[in-house]
Amino acid sequence: MALTLFKDRYTQSFEAYGFYTYHDFYEFGQQIGIRESRVRRIINEFKKTSELLNILIERSFLKEELKAVYNELYADKLKRLMMIQS
Repeated sequence: MALTLFKDRYTQSFEAYGFYTYHDFYEFGQQIGIRESRVRRIINEFKKTSELLNILIERSFLKEELKAVYNELYADKLKRLMMIQS
């Protein structure tokens, strides 16, 4: 992400991993006034693997090696979003 979620600090999760995780987006949603249940639903929607995205990548005019890179980057972002700090 190009922008920081919190202007005055980093969360424990960001400090531990160096990138945003579920915890960061959850806390951000809470801070901007979204109900807990709604925050969870929003994040869970982003955590789903998108078959449409795979189709779009496959149909794109990218070179095959770039398609693979794009898929890897997407998978990495999903993995990060699924991380929950214990």
